[in-house]
Amino acid sequence: MLLTLVSFLFAIGLLVTVHEYGHYRIAKWLGVRVLTFSIGFGKPLLQWRCGETQWQIAAIPLGGFVQMLGESHQALSPSESVHAFDRQHPLRKMAIVAAGPLANLLFAWLLFALAFMVGVDAIKPVVGSVRAGGIVAEAGLRSGDEVTRFAGHEIQSWEDLRLAALAEVGSRTQLTVHGAGGGEHDVMLDLSGFGGKDIGIDILSRLGLSPVPLINRIAQVEPGSAAAQAGLLAGDVVTAVNDHPVMQWERLQSLVAENPGRALRLSVRRGADLLEFTATPSVMLSMEGKVGRLGILPEIDEKRFARLRFTLQLDPLAALQKSGEMVLNLSEITARAMVAMLTGGLSASNVSGPIGIARMAGDSAGLGVAAYLQYLALLSLSLGLLNLLPVPVLDGGHLLYHSAELVRGRPLSASWQMVGQRIGIALLVGLMLLAFYNDIHRFIPG
Repeated sequence: MLLTLVSFLFAIGLLVTVHEYGHYRIAKWLGVRVLTFSIGFGKPLLQWRCGETQWQIAAIPLGGFVQMLGESHQALSPSESVHAFDRQHPLRKMAIVAAGPLANLLFAWLLFALAFMVGVDAIKPVVGSVRAGGIVAEAGLRSGDEVTRFAGHEIQSWEDLRLAALAEVGSRTQLTVHGAGGGEHDVMLDLSGFGGKDIGIDILSRLGLSPVPLINRIAQVEPGSAAAQAGLLAGDVVTAVNDHPVMQWERLQSLVAENPGRALRLSVRRGADLLEFTATPSVMLSMEGKVGRLGILPEIDEKRFARLRFTLQLDPLAALQKSGEMVLNLSEITARAMVAMLTGGLSASNVSGPIGIARMAGDSAGLGVAAYLQYLALLSLSLGLLNLLPVPVLDGGHLLYHSAELVRGRPLSASWQMVGQRIGIALLVGLMLLAFYNDIHRFIPG
């Protein structure tokens, strides 16, 4: 609990500082006077002055602000006016406003690079198992195949494969595969049937892909399932279905999936005994339509899976290049997910709030330095992109105001800005309530 709290507060404080320092640095560079630099809101707990700026740490750590001369539209002398934010050209205002989110994106790039230099735990992009009847199985991918390229993206790990799949949702794409038997070949994968609802960390399982190699032996039988009713037990090995030989778990999956609601004759080896069972797979709806389901889980080939684990460690130049690609890919994926959520294509249950963020902070901190750096990078990226949304009170909303000023030749009236502020606050409050609601249902029992 203490680790979760400390890692969460450190993450928020660090990323808010980076964001506000982006505003501060560009404002100073353009000659705008910064009056206050605050980490947190509310009553100041600690204050000090450096030059013309008062620096402070306030009681509520969930944010911060930079207050510049002229933002309250007070009367100023001619010598002060040249240093006031509200007297600047719209392009200068836009540069100052955009600097905060851009600082977070740049920081995410550096954090990802640092994580790769430290070394991140990874899984080789080798297919462990392929769900029968799925898109990937139809494309021709098989257990043991190693994906080396995905739509032009170099694939070094299972996480690379996940990000590439997310980036290509909705399109037909080409994979380069090093086959289990040797030699490389290309595979066409049709993701055109996937949309916004499929943008999530489980994208590969939706495609029917898993890095986990399986053994053709039952590890678990779901109580009340078709398998349990037929008399199957953990440890059983299904050797044939309706006299069709079964050598691999994927073959068993395929035969069961193809026969929803139809009785199957199962040949089973239980220890030294050979037995016969009849089971009728229940009918389950999937992306491929109606499929059969017995309610059994396979054993995992732990030794083979252990050989797929490795530490991905890169030199500084390669780390910077890879992290840059990650920031671009994740920015595109996040933008598409936001659009999908606004249009109803992606469930709002994916929104997470402080409880969820804190829990992830504690989990990643417990996994080591590289995992925590990646968590910070993801959070910094999210903070930067969120602030670019064209919502009043966010930086994106202010960019909208200043863009209007650039086109009109004069600022929007104070009354219009006030209406925008109220709408923006209402939207943010609604988003926060949704995030708290999701966190409570996701992480708090009962």
